[in-house]
Amino acid sequence: MKCKEFRDLISEFLDGEMVISIRDEFLIHLLSCEECKKEFSVYLKENIMLRKFLQDVDPPSGMLLSVINMITKGKINKEE
Repeated sequence: MKCKEFRDLISEFLDGEMVISIRDEFLIHLLSCEECKKEFSVYLKENIMLRKFLQDVDPPSGMLLSVINMITKGKINKEE
């Protein structure tokens, strides 16, 4: 695997969406390329911070009901 392909797949790997056949090649490259190890480490730290931040955010109370009302009244197109 080339470094560019590796970088393009980092998000897919971190999101758990990578197929096994590609994952093995991805991990072999990760273990053998120092530059990609560094880049992966940065992405991993950012991913962890982002997931923690998103877990801490709650939507405003009543937001779901408000959106449902807007949809039923035709103010939001259901297909968009």
